[in-house]
Amino acid sequence: MAAPDKPAKKRLFFAVYPDATTRQTLAEAAQPLISEGKPSPAGNLHITLAFIGMADTAYQDCLTEQALQIKTPTPFDTQIDRIGLFRKARILWLGPSQPPSELVELHDNLVTAIQSCGYKAETRPWFPHITVARKYRGNAQGRLKNPIALRADAFSLMESVSSVGGVRYVELRKFPLLKGG
Repeated sequence: MAAPDKPAKKRLFFAVYPDATTRQTLAEAAQPLISEGKPSPAGNLHITLAFIGMADTAYQDCLTEQALQIKTPTPFDTQIDRIGLFRKARILWLGPSQPPSELVELHDNLVTAIQSCGYKAETRPWFPHITVARKYRGNAQGRLKNPIALRADAFSLMESVSSVGGVRYVELRKFPLLKGG
């Protein structure tokens, strides 16, 4: 007798997923910095708001419902002006030196949404960043010569899909930021 099918699980996270033009601008800004690492594809560039991990369909449905109900900030801009390095993980990143309060509020509200679905949120401190290279062996840090404006008018539920060619991120659902949302 065959084993019953297990519910399909997906590796999920919430993110600010910039438009294609901004993702390309970020990739171009990172290009001179990433010679000592494996660059992230432009299509994968995002700011993780809350990592979820493996989730089945029921949990994904709960997350979607909760995301639709959270109070969202109005659309906002952030300046991507910093170059940083997570040495232990060997990740090169770009990020804001001063994250706007709206970004922090959105993160906090999503953590609450995740917890209301019965999932334990990450305990390590959240630091908004965009991973531009992995397996990085250089020392690039400091300020971007030309800061990049990133407009956040929505956040997304994303899936991380692994394949032989690497990881790609798929936008499953977009949630607009609305005044008084």
